[in-house]
Amino acid sequence: LNLGLRYDLYPGFEDAELNITNFLRDTPNGDAVVPNEASRQIAQPAFTSGLGTSRILTAAEAGLPETLRVTDKNNFAPRIGVAWRPFDDNRTVVRAGWGIYYTRFLGAIFNSLTGIHTSDNQTFGNSYDAAARIHAIVLPNTFAGAAGRGTSAVGNQNFSTANDPYLKDPQTHQWSVSVDREIGRRNAFRFTYSGRRDRNLTLAPDLNQLQPNTVGFVNLPRTARPYPNWNRVNTRDGGGEADYHDLTFQLRGEAVEGLHYSATYKWSHAISNIEQATNKPNFVEEINDRTDNRFDPGYTRGPVTAIPDHRFTATLLWEMPFFKGKAVLGGWTLSSIVTAQSGFHLTATYGSHCGSGTNCYTREKADAVAGQDPNSGPHTVQQWFNTGAFTDRAFFNAAGRPIFAGRFGNAEKGSILGPGLYTIDLGLFKEFKLSSEVGLKLSVQAQNVTNHPNYGLPETNLTSPNYGRITTLQPGVLGSRIVVIGARLQF
Repeated sequence: LNLGLRYDLYPGFEDAELNITNFLRDTPNGDAVVPNEASRQIAQPAFTSGLGTSRILTAAEAGLPETLRVTDKNNFAPRIGVAWRPFDDNRTVVRAGWGIYYTRFLGAIFNSLTGIHTSDNQTFGNSYDAAARIHAIVLPNTFAGAAGRGTSAVGNQNFSTANDPYLKDPQTHQWSVSVDREIGRRNAFRFTYSGRRDRNLTLAPDLNQLQPNTVGFVNLPRTARPYPNWNRVNTRDGGGEADYHDLTFQLRGEAVEGLHYSATYKWSHAISNIEQATNKPNFVEEINDRTDNRFDPGYTRGPVTAIPDHRFTATLLWEMPFFKGKAVLGGWTLSSIVTAQSGFHLTATYGSHCGSGTNCYTREKADAVAGQDPNSGPHTVQQWFNTGAFTDRAFFNAAGRPIFAGRFGNAEKGSILGPGLYTIDLGLFKEFKLSSEVGLKLSVQAQNVTNHPNYGLPETNLTSPNYGRITTLQPGVLGSRIVVIGARLQF
């Protein structure tokens, strides 16, 4: 039995160049805050020209530290671990553990505060004197004439990107239970259940987003916005959640002399409310997609795109017993890796316009059609899923023109199951001893030896002409068959 307690303290970063800015959401005009007076003095016209009645306050005036984020001081992290042999034969071991862990916000989050009030894009126009046959800008003189600086009209400027000044550090509860059992003298079985509960993950809302409406953000007066002096107010907030559970069964060992193997099957279930509207085939990152609906954190709750429900892997290493003692025919080693998994969880969207009228980002979720199963499609590259299970007609009028429906789409996140993957890789190796100090290693390696087509993701954007189609194969090691023959001389 092991017990532990850890305490983590992650204060915000100070910027020696005074180049950070945050947004004060609890002020009526949406004020900006900078570390100190020296930082306020370096604010550039491109930023100050569009402030209107919004102010630039120092951290002291706003009651914040110069890091512009209040330190989370509640990060107590207890741990417990248990190992137990329930029988006298020492062939069975039960292990269990639980712990709380925290992490700090690193550069991707902190960096979003930089270059806001100090951003200064200067443009120097070049000219040509035909009589003198010379340009105004000739190296090393690259600053000819007066610099042109952009300005922003009040209400047109984006604040990008703030952090919640009271943002708490991400927290995860992690736990696992495993049973290991020796089978015979050369094989073992392991069963594992593990899970995690993640909280205080980052979301990326626009604080100036309006409630869904039938007029449209661009058609409404600035006074309808929460912060009339701004267009978008992009921020990194807490409120992100993720829950994960898996069951793993593994058998490994030596089937017969010289034949080593490992076979693992995993069932997993991952749910998150982190925005992944573009069906990214990777895991949730520190910086995620912009949040479509800041009013309902559960709007994008659903299966995590890149975590399949089922995955099987097997490895094989066989010291082949044939033709022992034969210099050429004997002594070969065969290796193999088999991988199979179910598909990613994808979401139906449309990208023609912001049909909710909220000033949303790029695509929005489409509508689900009642009674239609998204995964009852023909599963061909021309139509992978049931394309009739989704519609965007509520966001267009009878003439086909875009309208604002005054609501978000209701398609479930992750309701489309993409294509799975299956691949077998083989390798054949042999080492020849040419002398006491020189050896030759021959190898033949085949990636995806059966040349099984592992399809890319189908297009789930209803606006695309390729909606429902698959137009790519998986890249890299999951792609087409590749055979590599090699020889290596060692001395």
